[in-house]
Formats: sequence, structure tokens, C-alpha cells
Amino acid sequence: MEKPGLQDYANQLYTAGRLRWSDWMGEKTASLSQRQLYLLLWIFIAFMGSWSFFQLYKGITGSDTIIISSGRIQPITTEDRTAKDNPYIPGGEYLKVKEFYNYMDSLANTAAGRKVRDSILDARPGLLDSIASIEAYYKSKLNK
Repeated sequence: MEKPGLQDYANQLYTAGRLRWSDWMGEKTASLSQRQLYLLLWIFIAFMGSWSFFQLYKGITGSDTIIISSGRIQPITTEDRTAKDNPYIPGGEYLKVKEFYNYMDSLANTAAGRKVRDSILDARPGLLDSIASIEAYYKSKLNK
């Protein structure tokens, strides 16, 4: 026999909750006549219907708008420089990118390597473009 899983446990909890709710409601309404039950049902339907129409009206007219002010947004600064003004690529990270580019280039030399390279490029389109842009960016920062 298979051990009960989380789904089975959740179903048991749901069923137990439903039974408790129905028993509680049965106790509360046992003393009411059928006419009183119908009256409560129609009051509930009228209330929920009017609430639904009210929400629909507010949604159509847009009369209920919420304005959220965010205040002033300040950029994150590290070491007395903003990340936008002075982006930095460490030399070690650039070497890893360059080694990966060389590895991808060497895969094109054999048939098995081409299959691996093509599968990588299929899974990550634009990878070589990203590597080229990182290389160009790093070289432009070296020339400054």
C-alpha cells in the first residue's frame, strides 16, 4: 500500500473542515422554518448582487482610484561612487569571460564539439553577442 502524500492529507483536512462547517450551519439553522431560510437566502442574494453591481460600477467609472506616492528614489551608492557613473568589471571576471569565449570557439573544431556548442547556443540565444559586448565594454574602459 502506498504511503499517503501531502495531497491526501490536504484532502482529508478539506473534507474535515467541510463537515465541521456543515454541522455548525445545521445546528444554527435547525430552529428556523423553511420560510425563514428562504428569506435569509434572498437577503444574502440581494446583498451579494448589490455589492457585485457596486464593484462593477466603481470599476467602470473609475471613481475609486488609489494614489500611491513613492517619495524620492535615491540611487544606491557604494564606495563613494554610483554604480551608473562608474561600472567596473574586475580583471579576473574578464579573464573568465575570455576563457569561456575561447572554449566556445574551440568547440567548433570537432563534430561533437559543434553539437555541444549548438545546443548551448540554442538554449542561450544571444550568448556570443553578450560576450562580445562585455569584451568591447572592457576594452573601452581600458582605453580611458
